[in-house]
Amino acid sequence: MKQHNPCAMQANPSVSCRVKSVVQSEAEALLLSLARTRGLMQKNLDDYNAIVARYTPAFEAARATLVADLEADEKALQSLMKKNKAVLFDGTDVVNLKPGSLIRNAADHVSIPKTALLACEQQGFNDVIKTVKSLDRGAIEQWPDAKLILIGAARNSKEEFKYTLKQKED
Repeated sequence: MKQHNPCAMQANPSVSCRVKSVVQSEAEALLLSLARTRGLMQKNLDDYNAIVARYTPAFEAARATLVADLEADEKALQSLMKKNKAVLFDGTDVVNLKPGSLIRNAADHVSIPKTALLACEQQGFNDVIKTVKSLDRGAIEQWPDAKLILIGAARNSKEEFKYTLKQKED
């Protein structure tokens, strides 16, 4: 689409028309440069996304393998600590090793039978009954053992095993 240029119709264009023409030419050059740069930026982004897309499945597969290995090692360590607690935790709850620490935490745990809700309703222990008809475990765990017995619950010892890793020295 051609634009009307009043300067082109004049036999002797004025200085203002020539200046306007130069400025418009410069503006056109800048617009073309901007369009070219934006196009190059988009191509660069498209190239980047194509490269990432090629490597993403391999990365995700490698990561899934590492996650599975980590989970297997953590499970094996938990099992080792549990089976060998007398040897590992002889008189202590923390065993410091070169790569990290093994931690044993023994704490009371309240086991609540499925019938405890009905027992709490029958006993009038409404303070631990949630409106959705479930028990407030935290509140029941604070009860004395005599009260736990009334609903068929019991306080048992529970051992928990954890570990920490030391930071690698550079």
